[in-house]
Amino acid sequence: MDTAESAGLALFQTYPDGSFRKVNTKVSELSGFSLEEIVSGRVNMSERYVNAEDRANLLGKLAREGRVVDYQLPLRHKDGSIVWLAVTLLRKEDDEGVFFDGIGIDITARKQLEEQREREVKQFRDFFESSVDGILFNDPSTRITEANSAAARILGYESSEQLIGLLGRDILHPEDYTVRSPEENYERIMRGEVVRMERRYRRADGSYVPVDTIITGVGATGMHHVVFRDITERKAADKKLKESEERFKALHNASFGGITIHDKGIVLDCNQGLCQITGYGMEELIGMDGLLLIAPQSRDLVWGNIVAGYEEAYEAVGVRKNGQEYPVRLEGKNIPYKGKQVRVVEFRDITERKAAEQALIEAKEAAEAASRAKSEFLANMSHEIRTPLNGIVGMIHVLRETALGTEQSEYVQAALRSSDRLTSLLSDILDLARVEAKKLSIQDVPVNLHTIIEEIRTLFEPSTIHSDLLLSFQVDPAISEHLRGDPLRVHQIVSNLVGNALKFTQTGGIEVNVDLLNTTPGGMQRVLFTVADTGVGIPDEQLNRIFDSFTQANEGLTRQYQGAGLGLTICRELVLQMGGSIDVESEPGVGTTFYVSLPFKMGAAPRPSEADKTVHADPQTLPLDVLLVEDDRVNSLAARRQLEKVGFRVVAAYDGKQALEAMQEATFDVVLMDVQMPVMDGVKATKAIRAGEAGDRNQSIPIVALTAYAMAGDRERLLKAGMDDYIPKPVAINQLLAAIERVITNKQ
Repeated sequence: MDTAESAGLALFQTYPDGSFRKVNTKVSELSGFSLEEIVSGRVNMSERYVNAEDRANLLGKLAREGRVVDYQLPLRHKDGSIVWLAVTLLRKEDDEGVFFDGIGIDITARKQLEEQREREVKQFRDFFESSVDGILFNDPSTRITEANSAAARILGYESSEQLIGLLGRDILHPEDYTVRSPEENYERIMRGEVVRMERRYRRADGSYVPVDTIITGVGATGMHHVVFRDITERKAADKKLKESEERFKALHNASFGGITIHDKGIVLDCNQGLCQITGYGMEELIGMDGLLLIAPQSRDLVWGNIVAGYEEAYEAVGVRKNGQEYPVRLEGKNIPYKGKQVRVVEFRDITERKAAEQALIEAKEAAEAASRAKSEFLANMSHEIRTPLNGIVGMIHVLRETALGTEQSEYVQAALRSSDRLTSLLSDILDLARVEAKKLSIQDVPVNLHTIIEEIRTLFEPSTIHSDLLLSFQVDPAISEHLRGDPLRVHQIVSNLVGNALKFTQTGGIEVNVDLLNTTPGGMQRVLFTVADTGVGIPDEQLNRIFDSFTQANEGLTRQYQGAGLGLTICRELVLQMGGSIDVESEPGVGTTFYVSLPFKMGAAPRPSEADKTVHADPQTLPLDVLLVEDDRVNSLAARRQLEKVGFRVVAAYDGKQALEAMQEATFDVVLMDVQMPVMDGVKATKAIRAGEAGDRNQSIPIVALTAYAMAGDRERLLKAGMDDYIPKPVAINQLLAAIERVITNKQ
């Protein structure tokens, strides 16, 4: 036993139940228990097995064969660690019964080394199979002995086994083989070199794939492994980069502008375009400080943009070799160039563009001046036409109230109809001027479409009394009575369409329908206005022109219908400015239908106010004292006579100064004020009245403007000056009475 112990062998005798009969000190050393613990029976071998099946195997084999040789098993050490033993057991029997005589050899270190090697092999196999790069193991003859799945995938094989047995020359492109053969590479790796190169490998389908390869030897065995990567995408990118560089060089020289590449201002490269712009030769420009190409007054700007890396286009002043300054457009980009970040800048000579811009500015100013002159002309013409027209209309109205015979009454009515046409034409021309000047104002006030359509019906029904025409109006009850928009413009649009329908319809009728299209969650209602007639219709070739200014479908010396052809033009512009659309359908001899779609905001129902409860005064029942301020004698006479006929007491003044004097001497209920007058105009007179120059009692007296000024903004300007209402000439007596009623009521 001493010899066994000196050899490091564990000697023991154990019973089948696991208790020990004899042990040497090596058993104590390997188990961690003392000899006394072992032989006293406090340690049972059956409890130290890591795997219970090992005990069952040993007992079974001993029962069958009587011996076990070199059985390797793990046992649990006293401290919980694992000890591996290789045991040989012999079954024996004596007076004490059956026992096993055993020898154990400690193989723990060997087992740990094997486990470590297995882990390393597993790690390698995991790496080998999970690698995205192809890996091949070759013998000294370059025959493939092992390949991973990535190699099969890159080379187009279904499995890596299909590569086993192939020689290097079988997968290498013939041209690459002649450049450097596998045999040459073998000599280099035998010298310990790592060989790296780009090659082309043959795929299973016969095509070739570019690869980047690294070949490394395995000791002095001649075995070697090849790691390769598919570089198809990189090759394509390299090709694109090369093509891009070639295109850049071509564009660099073919550019219409000058191009320079500089590093902190020092020119590294440039094209012929820059030479042509600056007057320098290319050899002069290379190495030059680029700021010398910039005029002194722009150098701080340009240098600041270089430092800041500014990459938007901007304008500066350049300077040529001959000292001539010129406007230049610069645009820079930071780019990599020959291994460092530099700046590429395009120079664009914009001399011609600047000249064109200046010419455009001058043309625009000339056009604006012409537009202003046109507006001033229209304003003056409006005033000059409206003033005598007001006198004509007023005197005709006065004449109509005198004792006239039947024939004379017909003449008066004909004159009034002609004056109405002239007034309407004048209003259309002024509206057209507003359209062209983009000065048509759109209000946002309460709108009741039901009321507007009723007003239009009342306006046009009398014209159909003596004809067979049927005129019908229908409003969708689902349309809210509390909308917001511009009631005046809605009235103007629908009235124009109805008026046109009446003009061009001799038999049949006109239908006006107002329908709700939809109500949005945002509180909007879109309404469709339809005006359909059974008139003459519009030919197809004329449909696309009817919205043009001064255009009618029936034109020429023999045209049957009156009008300047402005109404539809104005309607279209009004509809567009209100956010709507207008369309038309027509068939000659059948009729025409106009569709107008307009959006309206939905408003809340107005709360009753004290103003709503006021009883409006009827100016015809009041003995009002009126101060009429009008410099035109005919207009003054016409207005005075009409007012006197309804019971007013009228005092006439012929300029603003006379008006102030009259107001200081007498008391008046209302002032009717012309605007353009000699000595003192109506605006100055109104401001003087509001300032108390006509007496404190007159500071708040109602003032109504009666003026020939009817251009965009005139009404607002006069109301801002202190007037209470505004009526453009020519003034009809019913308009005048309504205005007087409004201002008297408001003052009350």
